[in-house]
Amino acid sequence: MSYTMRPRHLFSWEAALFVALIGAWALTLLLIERDNASERKVLVEELRREAALESYDQAQLIERAFAQVYQGLRTLARLPSIRNIGPDASNLSFDARTSAQEIYNTLASNVAVSEVYVLPRDFDPDSVIAGRPTQPIVTFDQLIV
Repeated sequence: MSYTMRPRHLFSWEAALFVALIGAWALTLLLIERDNASERKVLVEELRREAALESYDQAQLIERAFAQVYQGLRTLARLPSIRNIGPDASNLSFDARTSAQEIYNTLASNVAVSEVYVLPRDFDPDSVIAGRPTQPIVTFDQLIV
């Protein structure tokens, strides 16, 4: 019995089908990855936009707080009685102290301020007089209603 050898082709139909399936699978994966990359890009842009808006809102809150502190301290510093205060605050009248206290109350109600000090122009926090550190002239540290 003699066997006839059939020549093997380099690409048989089974091999062609296998290559076509692998190609279709690779193309499907490529399309899925491209779609995912597109979605990922959109999500990242949206996240950045939301983070920027949130940062802007927080910056506005901080800016308003600093503006209120600045305005309150500027108003307090411009009061004639505060500008002309003596080293022991003996020339600070009741009306002037009440005005300064009201400015502090407004400031402390709007912003978390713990204390406001009235200091002499030549205040040196490191100096010691008679064994005691230099003290502020007046301190406003209680919210009085």
